[in-house]
Amino acid sequence: MIVMTNDVKNMHLAFIGCGVMGESMIAGLLRKGIVGPQKVWASHPRAARREELSEKYGIKLSHRLAQLTVSLLSLTPRDQHRRVA
Repeated sequence: MIVMTNDVKNMHLAFIGCGVMGESMIAGLLRKGIVGPQKVWASHPRAARREELSEKYGIKLSHRLAQLTVSLLSLTPRDQHRRVA
């Protein structure tokens, strides 16, 4: 059995392509207190969606997500070719 320590609280998480799937992950992490909103960054191609996520969860949005500790791709297969280059 592998036991993992909970180091997530010390990481900055970046959600690239924060649609329904990314929002669900963010909501769960915040609701369970696994990570605080100050440690979560997200991106989305639509400015209105970025604003909605920022207001709803208190998370940050940035175009410089590559500098963060962990980046999570939350794209559907059909969207990957448009957003990941």
